[in-house]
Amino acid sequence: MKYRHYAPDAALVLVKGEREDIQRLILEKQQEGLKVGVLTTEENENFYQADKVIACGSRKNLDSVAGSLYDTLRNFNSADLDLILSEMFPDEGVGQAIMNRLVKAAGYRIISI
Repeated sequence: MKYRHYAPDAALVLVKGEREDIQRLILEKQQEGLKVGVLTTEENENFYQADKVIACGSRKNLDSVAGSLYDTLRNFNSADLDLILSEMFPDEGVGQAIMNRLVKAAGYRIISI
């Protein structure tokens, strides 16, 4: 797959939904016995209760997200996770580039909750 170098070892899934919905999904997957990570922003980093939570920058400054996205995805590899859930970003301006990379890294796996 093109852009595979952006993909972490664990399955990455993009989630359209509010952070409360994402947290419910985290708990569901953990109850199924999966180790779950979350790719989020600084604004939501302390909200999630997952096996690994990594903020890739600030939602107020998407350039910070774009600049650290690759490293953030690679940092998940040290956590031995089964699944990584990622928040979505605005699909305009720099957000469009972020989403392009995330969609490809996720193998086009997107769920709406």
